[in-house]
Amino acid sequence: MNSAIALAPILAAFQVVSANSAPLPPAPAANPVAAVSQNVFLQVPFDVVKSSQDQAWVYLPVGQETVGVALGFDSKGSPWVKLKQRQVVAAAPLPRPGAAFEKALPAGNYRVSLRADDTVNIAAASDSGDQGASVSYSALFSKLYSTSYRVELPEVTYGILYEDGTDGIPPALDLLREDGQANRYSVSSHTLSELRKMQYLIEVTFYDSDIYYDIEYFLKISGSSVVFYAQTISPQASSLE
Repeated sequence: MNSAIALAPILAAFQVVSANSAPLPPAPAANPVAAVSQNVFLQVPFDVVKSSQDQAWVYLPVGQETVGVALGFDSKGSPWVKLKQRQVVAAAPLPRPGAAFEKALPAGNYRVSLRADDTVNIAAASDSGDQGASVSYSALFSKLYSTSYRVELPEVTYGILYEDGTDGIPPALDLLREDGQANRYSVSSHTLSELRKMQYLIEVTFYDSDIYYDIEYFLKISGSSVVFYAQTISPQASSLE
């Protein structure tokens, strides 16, 4: 049995977040056909998703203190920088190269900047001579993806992120995807209100001898979980030689 995946609908919503990557190639759009069955494929509680996200922190020595840094994404797919110290979390949108923002943490105020080489630098705001500590944006994204709760679909694996607003990032549910090449990742983001209704994800076409059939995948928020659905499409005779 062979399979082919139609990704055009979701790739159109993806934002490539690696600084040196090109947009992912489009795929042919799927044609809607009559469905014959639909089932819950996977249900993931939000607290499980958040527990996985908590493993994405990178801890840096800044002066005499330690500051945790991680990435997050809002419902528009825009990256945010999260800081953590003594269980206190603060966040702000990722600054443009050369720009910076300041956030207060228990040990003082910290300045966060994005350098021209795409490294995120954190320094004590009260000490202009403090060079602080840095970590690359790609390393933060890779850590976020590698520690995220993973959903494996045929030929595609998504990492799930959930923001409930408590860290300062607007509430959102994000799906991360690695396209198989180093430092190339994509993120698709949704508001939580959008996901109160069923959202189309991908369609996979399976070929078996002279018959092919499709499985469509959807996602939706139900209670305190994100639910993935699989919908089987009527088998049809293949026109492929």
